[in-house]
Amino acid sequence: MMLVVDSHGEGEALVDRLHDAEIAAELVPFECVAAAAQQATLVVVEALACGPSQALAVGGSRAVLETAKSLGKPAWLVAGVGTRMPESLWKGMVGSLNLPADWHAGLDVIDVNRFERIIDRKSTRLNSSHVLESRMPSSA
Repeated sequence: MMLVVDSHGEGEALVDRLHDAEIAAELVPFECVAAAAQQATLVVVEALACGPSQALAVGGSRAVLETAKSLGKPAWLVAGVGTRMPESLWKGMVGSLNLPADWHAGLDVIDVNRFERIIDRKSTRLNSSHVLESRMPSSA
């Protein structure tokens, strides 16, 4: 059974897609994240965008990650096609978002080294001290 934490109303669509793929999934209200993480064997966070050393995720993702880490659960980052970018584009994007330093942003910038694995379209590799490299050409 896959548990999907509902953050900002995004979870229901994922549960529907999982059901369409015949994968058992249940929507978990955000206030139940600790109990869900305790039952989980693995926590997965999806990146909205991913630079070489940081990822941008939906607000609440850091809370899910830190809850999992405190419970000793592994956490993986999914950086899908089109989300990976070189440092120059990453800095420009994050800078243009003008994210406040407090909780008001509704987005989390997370250090990718907090994750045990980084999943992308070509690999399931162990995370290490090396940075994520973009698959975009440097001239993009």
